[in-house]
Amino acid sequence: MKIALLGMDERSVTRMATIFKVVYKDRCVVAPADQASLAIIDLDGETDAWGEFQKKYPHLPAIVMSESPSSADGAIYVNKPAKLDLLWKSISRLTAGLSSS
Repeated sequence: MKIALLGMDERSVTRMATIFKVVYKDRCVVAPADQASLAIIDLDGETDAWGEFQKKYPHLPAIVMSESPSSADGAIYVNKPAKLDLLWKSISRLTAGLSSS
């Protein structure tokens, strides 16, 4: 599945791409937001990454990641550093919702 990574620096994007390839066995790939099935947004990086995401991609399901608990209406929250099994369950949950619609 194609996943957009937003609000992340280059190092974080590289780390997530490696996780997708090695840990998740290429079941996920990094993609531009206009081609993605869902997005993972880092709330600790860019200023107002969530607001920008909502303006540009309101149709995309989202997972938000942050070191401190955060509320982002309509998104699944994952604490940083992310536990990879929890992140995978969140991705699976969102894609299961997509395939049933």
